[in-house]
Amino acid sequence: MPNCAYALGDGVQDSGAPSRQRDSAGNAGEAMMAWEKNVFSKMVSAVGYDPEKAELYVTWVKSGKTSIYAGVPEGVALDLSNAPSVGQMVNMEIKPYYQHLGYK
Repeated sequence: MPNCAYALGDGVQDSGAPSRQRDSAGNAGEAMMAWEKNVFSKMVSAVGYDPEKAELYVTWVKSGKTSIYAGVPEGVALDLSNAPSVGQMVNMEIKPYYQHLGYK
């Protein structure tokens, strides 16, 4: 199993499956990702996903900005987070097929 960590809502790192983020009151946050995973890539530092919005979040190494892509199935986001070349998959499987909504 690859060494990977998911960022949970309270800032704790976990190597298990993606988990829903919650605020201190236990409510799902409007602007929070359901899960985010740090990845090993020259181009991408993290991949996140919000299943309620079907939005993929890709954080870029150079700029530190996070791109938002609409209509992405969670399975595609999970595949991206585990891809041997995350940057290549973004360029070949995400950018051509999913709408870029901007940056956050």
